[in-house]
Amino acid sequence: MADTRFGCAPFARITLIPRPLWRDTLNDGLAEALRPLCKKPVSETLILDASLEESSGALTKALRELFNLDWQLDDLGLHQVKTVRPRLRQLALYALPEQRSALDTLTHRQRATAHGMLAARRLADLPAEQCTPQYVVEEARRLCADIPTLRCEVLDEKAIVEQGLGLLHAVGKGAERPPRLLAIHYDGVSEGPVRCYVGKGVTFDTGGLWLKEGAGMYTMKYDMCGAANVLGLMLSIAELALPVRVMGVLALAENAIGPAAMQPAASPGPVMA
Repeated sequence: MADTRFGCAPFARITLIPRPLWRDTLNDGLAEALRPLCKKPVSETLILDASLEESSGALTKALRELFNLDWQLDDLGLHQVKTVRPRLRQLALYALPEQRSALDTLTHRQRATAHGMLAARRLADLPAEQCTPQYVVEEARRLCADIPTLRCEVLDEKAIVEQGLGLLHAVGKGAERPPRLLAIHYDGVSEGPVRCYVGKGVTFDTGGLWLKEGAGMYTMKYDMCGAANVLGLMLSIAELALPVRVMGVLALAENAIGPAAMQPAASPGPVMA
């Protein structure tokens, strides 16, 4: 267990984390020890002593846990009672001079990973009423706009049919919010094979005319997490400037109930081929 001590001037709180927790890769002990530092911070600055940890893997895990635990979605006005929640604003790492170069590389990688991860989590946590196929496209364009190595290509509902993408069309044709296919291209090198990652982006899945039961429908906004993860992956790859060529494809649709919804057990025809 971590040992927390208060009133240790000039520090507001000192938390001692045993080395076995740093090296535990199977359980959540490290996350549990770090959780109070993010959920109930006593200061806007957290100083993490990295000088004693020989393994970069442990520090990598700690940084990922901190980035993950610090995640908040406070800008939507979802809470009826507005509360001021303290949060960390700065993370400082203490290390020996000879560790500086390796530490700079490690923190850059984890920061890039966190940027992609948090972008994905934000999309996943947005209400389905807001996070529509077109919204995901606009958000992706916004996030990619300042990154020269990323470019976006979008197919609307007409182009989806023209390109023979019948399954995506069939899933989304019953909704008022039409489907979209978003391709994000990254060229870290001029030649070589293109790696392709495809993410399922059903922004809400009612089941269509084959309606899901209430308990099963509650979490169906998360049917777009595959697409959100692909977007986050592309952002992280670009920030890391990896020497690869990658295409991320987000298949975006809302599976809704309506006169045009796909019939249950419909036979695959030319439109769905």
